[in-house]
Amino acid sequence: MTTFKKLLAGTAFAASIIASPAFAQNITGTLNFGALGGTNYFDPTNGGVPAGYGNTGSATVAIGSGVEFGYQDGANLDTANFTGTSLTITDQTFSSASPFFMTFTSNVAGFFNNAAFSSNGFGGSFSVSGNTLTFSAPTVGTPQTRTSVITFAGATGAVPEPATWAMMVLGFGAVGASLRRRAPQVRVRYA
Repeated sequence: MTTFKKLLAGTAFAASIIASPAFAQNITGTLNFGALGGTNYFDPTNGGVPAGYGNTGSATVAIGSGVEFGYQDGANLDTANFTGTSLTITDQTFSSASPFFMTFTSNVAGFFNNAAFSSNGFGGSFSVSGNTLTFSAPTVGTPQTRTSVITFAGATGAVPEPATWAMMVLGFGAVGASLRRRAPQVRVRYA
């Protein structure tokens, strides 16, 4: 086996070991009724998370997993859906409903920067603190469907992962090694 083939095989092996999964945008959601804190109804272990929502297995979901958060009981169906740089919150009330709070925490710094209402069918409010957006909705006394849309900055310029840097350095090293090992070219000059 030539030296170059050994170097190439070693590089491929090293890449398979140090490569890590690509960056995923994850959001952790909470849903509280009455007051902020207490039971998290977006947590599937508390019951009430219908099948087909991203949070059927965990209160932390990856963006792009369909409608990320859902909760249903006899009084209402609450959902939260992230699409690109917007969050759509929907409350379908079957009878009267108490006020509720939804809190979303991103694993990306600045994800909720420049948040603003695109539409506010709840008459609710929101605040952003660090990587967390908190939405509050007032009491509703009659059956109805309310929707609010909040837009935000989203993920900004990606920073390469350490595995990406390692692959790039190994690639440059392989190119340099192959150029160094090239046989010298013979030049013929005629006088």
